[in-house]
Formats: sequence, structure tokens, C-alpha cells
Amino acid sequence: MAMQKKVKESSLFNKNTILILQGFFISIFGDYVFEIAISFLILKMTGSTALMSLIMVLNILPSTLLSPFAGILVDRMNKKWMMVSMDIMRGISTILLSIIFFWGHGNVILIGINAVFLSVCKPFFQLSSNCLIPQVCSKNNLVRLSSVSNLGLNISELLAKSSSGFLLSLLGAPILFLINGLTFLLSGISEIFIEFEDNLIEDENNNLFDKFKTDVTTAVNFIKGDHCYRIYIFLFMFVMFFNSISSTMTIPFFNKYYNPEIYGMISSVLVIASIISSAILSYLKKVKYTSLFIIAIIITSLARILYPFNVLEGILVLFFISGFFVSISNTIFNNILVIAIDENVRGKVLGISFQLVFVFQIIGTLVGGLLADVFDLRYIIVISNTLLIIIVMLIYLRNKYTLNLVNEKLGSDN
Repeated sequence: MAMQKKVKESSLFNKNTILILQGFFISIFGDYVFEIAISFLILKMTGSTALMSLIMVLNILPSTLLSPFAGILVDRMNKKWMMVSMDIMRGISTILLSIIFFWGHGNVILIGINAVFLSVCKPFFQLSSNCLIPQVCSKNNLVRLSSVSNLGLNISELLAKSSSGFLLSLLGAPILFLINGLTFLLSGISEIFIEFEDNLIEDENNNLFDKFKTDVTTAVNFIKGDHCYRIYIFLFMFVMFFNSISSTMTIPFFNKYYNPEIYGMISSVLVIASIISSAILSYLKKVKYTSLFIIAIIITSLARILYPFNVLEGILVLFFISGFFVSISNTIFNNILVIAIDENVRGKVLGISFQLVFVFQIIGTLVGGLLADVFDLRYIIVISNTLLIIIVMLIYLRNKYTLNLVNEKLGSDN
């Protein structure tokens, strides 16, 4: 196995972390602009919400299915150049889509093909950046850097959501696709300047299928063998399942009882709450992360239980609380995933872990959609979040000591 040159600096921001975050933020902004633009465009072209939903699924499923395979390749390839190549390929693909629409030959099928291609590239980029950040940042600054990253992500989301609809009306879809493609290219160019000598896995077996089987076995054995990590994955699968059921109800709820404009305002409140939460968490150094993680999940669920039967002013407050604590729980969980895994198997284990979590997210979304056609969506929201609180409390009380072991790895007090 090749020896690695570690490039870790004590400061929160150094050249490498700034370049990684810069490329990440640019890519995220482009992702949101593209997602929102194609949603409006498909509705305008076809008038079909079902078709729009299908394209959105195509934008998610490949990433979910490819995560384990992507993790195996990430462990064996230079993570920096993986990030660069994924961004450049996504940029070229989206610019080509823009050119086709400029020529007047654009259609839903081409949008779907591009969405699938972007989704295929996404896990390779995401896993590479997730694996690279802990190797260029000291452990004591990891949670704070992740909070800053989450803060930038939320700002990118806020800017994209607040500007995409206006830009789509002003510039049209082809220009927006062109801008999105250029952001990917800009992201890839900036990542070239990351200075890092990666640690690659070397073996004598050149059969990719055998490597896949071996590495999946290694990842599964790691998850089975690490009791603490396994409980966190098991816990968050339930969180994603019930959260997805609840989240699926949000748009139908505001469509039935309010209007799309109010939903847009609520979405902005969620993002602003996440930004504030990330900013606060980035300054915290000594925290009992496990306790904060559990409390954040419970408070989020309580806020969601209350909002369906509240007035608009109360709903705004409850969504702010929900967005604030969702950001906290997601940030802590992402750091638990990264820091709890040995460096040499981090890519493959993250790939399996993300797939398990996202599968439960997709199942929750489908279940929520089916339930909403049969039952009152307000009661679905209440029951799903109540069940989540009960399950989270049972898992935590049964495994409190094991779950608290992660505090040491994250540099906090027990």
C-alpha cells in the first residue's frame, strides 16, 4: 500500500479546505439551479406533475444505486482528480444540453438523460470530497469545518431557490443550463489547485467484479463489526424513513390549505434556519454530540407534529425550529459517518452507508405518497413523527453507553 503524505493543518481554513469548499459550493449552487429550472420547464412543456416527479426520481436513483461501487473506486483512485473529472464531465454535459435547447431541439427525454448522467457523477464527487476533507483538516476542526460547509450549502440553496424562478423567466432555460454547466467547469478548475498526495489502495487483483465483491464484503464486515457505527446507521435509517413520509406531505399540505407562494416563503424560512444553525454549530468546540443529535431529532419531530393544526404565524415559527434542528442532526450524523471509519476503507463504507440511508428515504417518500391518497395528510404527519420519537428514544435508551462513545472521536466531552 502506498504511503500517504498527510496534509493536515491546525487552522480551520487553509488552502486545501478553501479550495474544496469553494468547488463544493459552486457545484451545489449549480445543482439547485438545474433542479428547480427543469421542474418549472417540464411543467411548462407537459403540464404533467407525474412526469416532473419521474425526472426527479431519475435524478436520485442512480446516485443511490451507485454509491457502493463509487466508494470502491474512490478508495482506489486519486480523490482530487476524481472531483475534478466529475465536475468537468457534468459541466460539458449540461452545456451540450443548453446548446441543444438553443437549437430548438430540446425535449423531456434529453432532460431526463442529462439528469441521469448528473446523478451518476454525483456519488463519485460527493464521496471523494467527503473522504478528502478529513485528510486535509485536523480532527479538532472537523465538526466546525463541516458546519461551515453546511452553512455554505444552505446559502447556496437559498440563493438558488430565491433566484432560479426569476432567472428562468428572465433568461430562459437554455441560458440557465449554460450557467449551470459553467459553474461545474469553474468548480472543476478550482479543484485542480488542491495540493494533496492521495493514499490509494493497491492490490494484485485486477478483476473489478472481484474487487467489488471483496470491498463490499469488507464494508459490510466493518458495519457489522463496529457496534457503535451500526447503531447510528440503523437509527438514521429510521430517521430518514419517517422524515421522508412527513416531508412528502409538505407540498400537498400547503397546496390544500394555503398556496404555492406561502410554500415558497416556508422554504426560505427552513433554509435561513439551517444557515443560522450551521453558523452557531461552527463555533461550538466542546459539545456532547450524541445528546445534541438525539435532542435535535426529537425537537424537529415535535415541531412537525404541531404545525398541521396551527395558524400561519405559528407554522412559520415551527418550520424555523424544524429547519434549525434538522441542520444540527444532519451535520453531526455526517461527521459521525466520516470520523468513525478507518481511512483506508472510508470510501467503500460511506458508499454502503449512504445507499442504506437513501434507500429508506426513497421508500419513505413512496409510502408517504401512497398514504396521502388514502388518509388525512395532517394525521400522517402527526403519526409518522410520533413513531419516530418513540423509536429514537427506545434505541437511545437501550444503547446510550455505546452511542456516547462517538463523542471521544469527535473531540467532545463524554
